[in-house]
Parts: sequence; C-alpha cells; structure tokens
Amino acid sequence: MITVNIKANTTTPVWTGDAWGEFKKLKPQSIQGALRFWFEVICYASEIDIKNYNEEKLDDKKFKSSIKQVIDNAAENGENMTIYNAKKKALHNLGVSYPSQYFGCNGWRGFIRIKSIEQDYNNQSKNPLGLKRVLYKNPEDKHKSPKWYFGHPYYFGTFVITIELEDEELKANVLYPLLRFIERYGFIGGKNNLGYGRVRFSIEEVNLSNYSSLILGVGHYVDTEKIVSKDISEFKGLLAERLVRNRKIGLYVKDDNCNLEVKKMIEELILEKSNKRAECIDKNKRHFIYGSTKKDKYKEIVGPNATKIIPWIDKAENGKYQYGYISLILLQGLKRGV
Repeated sequence: MITVNIKANTTTPVWTGDAWGEFKKLKPQSIQGALRFWFEVICYASEIDIKNYNEEKLDDKKFKSSIKQVIDNAAENGENMTIYNAKKKALHNLGVSYPSQYFGCNGWRGFIRIKSIEQDYNNQSKNPLGLKRVLYKNPEDKHKSPKWYFGHPYYFGTFVITIELEDEELKANVLYPLLRFIERYGFIGGKNNLGYGRVRFSIEEVNLSNYSSLILGVGHYVDTEKIVSKDISEFKGLLAERLVRNRKIGLYVKDDNCNLEVKKMIEELILEKSNKRAECIDKNKRHFIYGSTKKDKYKEIVGPNATKIIPWIDKAENGKYQYGYISLILLQGLKRGV
C-alpha cells in the first residue's frame, strides 16, 4: 500500500456538510466524492463509459476467480504480472467502469482511498473573508429578491489529505493528473454555487503542472486540458449548445489579473449569475442550468439539482486572481449505464 500526503491551500472557502446539513469538520467522504465526480466528468468528456456506482456491483467470488485466471494466463505466456495489474485487468474483464475501478462500488473499495484529513480547527471557527450570512440581489427589495445563504462556519486555510493507493503507478497515471485538473478547474466540498471549494494542491517534490494526462489503460490516454473550452469571451458562451455536442467544459474568465478581495469576487459572480437566472424564461432549462432545490417540481428536472454554472476563482502565482465561471452543461447529454 502506498500513501501520499497532499497539502491543500484554500482559494475560496471549503464546506462539507453532515447528515443535518451542518459543517463540523472536513469530511473525507466528501473529498473522496469530489475526486470521483471530477474523474467521472473527465471520463464523460473523453467519451469513456461511466455507470451508476449505486447500481454497479462486484461479485467477490467472480472477482477472485477472474484474478486467478488473469495470473494463470500471464504465467502461460511467460509474463510476470503484479497483483495490482491482475486486479485491474480482472475488473475490466468483469465490466467494472473506470470510476468504480479507482473509487469503488458495491463489493469493491477502489484503488484510491482517502485515509485521513489533518485540519486546523481554528480555521473553521472564524469568518476571515467577512462573508455575510445573507446576500440579496437587491437589498432594497428583500421580499422579491433571491437570497443567498453563505455556509458558516467554513474552512479557510490549509489542510493535509492522506491518500492510500493500491500501487505506485497510480500516482503519475491517475492521482496527480486528477489533482491538477481539480485545482485548475474543479471544486471540492459543497456550496459550489457560491464559489466555495476552490483549492490549490502541493506535494513534496512533485510539480503537478507536469501532469495533464490520465493514463487509464491501453488506448485510454486523456489530455485533461483538451476537454476545457477556453475560447468563451462572454457569459452566453457558457450556455452554448456546442459544449453539449462536443462534450466540453466551458471556462469564461472575466478578469485574469484581478486585485479584488475574494469576498468581492464571490459577491460579484453570484449577483451576475442571479441576474442571468432571472432572464431565463424556460423553467426546465433554468432549473437544469442554474440548479433547483425542489423535488419533482417540473417533469424533466428532478431536484435537488446542482447548478451547472459555477463561480470560479483561481489564484495565480503572482498573487493576483483570475475569476469567472465554469460551465458543466455538457452533462445534459450524460446517460449513465446500468
């Protein structure tokens, strides 16, 4: 078993809720879920099949039998196969999807697992950004304007994630490229509709900028930069149907050399997004793109439904910020296997 210690530095607050929707501490299962979610997004954008992990199940007896068969076949061909590669091939032979191979499913715990999170509890007892509890679209019209509830407390600072890996090759092939992608474009934890969850990762003696390709298996090399469309120059480009057709994540950068405080950027992005939501007349489209907390309110959108337009803030090496939005409307075309 291989362990990797990853230092995470928050760019925006990180929030993970418990069963009661309250934040007590950073939850390993929430961070694990974020790793899996972005891995699945990458797979879908790269036209790699994914399945519903709640319905995907691995039979232990069939798995052990398949491992033995793989090893026996390798021996007959004079090959020296590691247990990890035998497991990987056995999972593939049994039809287990890549997300479930790496992050688990019913009957299988996965090749990549979060062991622990080391956190400074002083970093979650304060409100260092000065975020208000409620932000109104129009403070003078509190009854008609939408309300935005910032999660308090939240975590803002550094924390260390310890991850267990089944094999050494998982570092360069899967983990490092995935972390690089998340720190550039993704989020961890909840309340991403408020811009929460943006982090930067650091690993001792590792430069994550050198890792942009996932190596999942023979014929499956994924350049994670190619699934992001960066030619969007205005907000309406985030909604372009071509993102769905071409399976692209949309990135709209409003400013790439910003001196604003994080609080100001968050508030600006939320207010603009709120105005764009109000302009969307089609209810089904509005609830898919901008999110909904209502269950079965409309025939085509079953809530709660996460927003597909997410405020995005990134801290550059020069200490200044980039900010804008990430679009995940490509997921409109996602049809999970069973």
